[in-house]
Amino acid sequence: MADTLFAGTASARNPLSAIQNLEADPFPNHRGLIGRPEVPPRVQVSVFRALDETGSSTVGDLIDLLAAEPDPVSALLAMEQAGAIEITAPGFLDAHSLVQRTSGGQGLKTEGFADITSGPQQSRLKAEKQGSGDNEPDPANPAIRHLSFTALKPALFFGEGARRADFASQPALRRPGVYVLYHRGQCYVGRADNVARRIGAGRQLPEGRPEKMVAIVDEGDGLSRDDAKVLERMLFDRLNGDYDVESMINSVPHGGAVEPGRYDQLALFLSEACATLRANGVAFLWQDMRYVFAGPATEHERLGPDRPARERPDGQIYGLEFGGLTAAAAECADGRWLVMRGSEVRADFVASANSTVGFLRAQWLHSGILEPADDVDGVLVLTRDVVFPTCSGASQFLCGAKGRSRVNWTPLSEQLQPVRLH
Repeated sequence: MADTLFAGTASARNPLSAIQNLEADPFPNHRGLIGRPEVPPRVQVSVFRALDETGSSTVGDLIDLLAAEPDPVSALLAMEQAGAIEITAPGFLDAHSLVQRTSGGQGLKTEGFADITSGPQQSRLKAEKQGSGDNEPDPANPAIRHLSFTALKPALFFGEGARRADFASQPALRRPGVYVLYHRGQCYVGRADNVARRIGAGRQLPEGRPEKMVAIVDEGDGLSRDDAKVLERMLFDRLNGDYDVESMINSVPHGGAVEPGRYDQLALFLSEACATLRANGVAFLWQDMRYVFAGPATEHERLGPDRPARERPDGQIYGLEFGGLTAAAAECADGRWLVMRGSEVRADFVASANSTVGFLRAQWLHSGILEPADDVDGVLVLTRDVVFPTCSGASQFLCGAKGRSRVNWTPLSEQLQPVRLH
């Protein structure tokens, strides 16, 4: 059993806990209350707070949290019956059963992640179908359907830096998209809700105007702000591996959180844009076409070195338990954390998590670094060792929420590695 989720004055294990000292609830008819005698307001708020903090929890952890209550299990079952939470129990209900807020729960971001964990093959098809093109029957023959993957079509604009005003006055660029500024062998990658306006502002480069510029938008104006954030990070990663680019001027963008199926569509959109740049002698001239189309699996130095099965990585190994899931990581000599393959990752994430958490989920599902677990919904599994600069970054990615730190990791012996690790 993992330790209780909270510490301090609201902890169920604190003898001075405010939970134990509350009087009878004075607002039984408040419109936001579940309204069941088994669920007083203090229980409802405590459970929701725990689930919003970490995205999900287990029945056992919530029993610890509600230790001062007369019947915590009945309270949880009443909340589920009222539609406030969902309890997932593959067999009989026990302490390891997973508890989550329902899909309409405040702060929990579940769009696009429920389907991807219902099975590797059918979930992939479901994810890719979301937001796809026109699959309507042929009017002349209803038995035949027109199939499509995406309606996105890149429109690229290229020019010299001295012609910045021409970009700013281009009507087709007054929409979301991404752009690249070249300056003395360096690149700056940016995104904007209005690319024409952003390029026209001309304040991105610290050392004068660019030598040449590229702008990429969708012909049908089908990109959202989050789409542009994702494309900005994807394009940054690709140009960072271009042999003609000496260095990047800006740092790695945060990216955006999109559904895995939408990420796949954006990857295809960017592949066509990069192939167009190569065909016109602008970029990727020394890369093979496979790289131009596929791009890197993930960012530079993000993957750990290949490791034979059962061989432990260098450094102290730590384990993390969260919401019934388990992960393991090695603390590297340089301070980075290598999360080991086989570690479990919560598929959903709370809104307060940074955008990198959602971006990496979609990117690594796209490249096969993450796969849906075969035996349980809502769980992803790492197929490769991956590196994070800090312990907190690794924790936030795994849990899909802030709030876990180094103190939540436990040193592991060789006999205590999580069962999924291999």
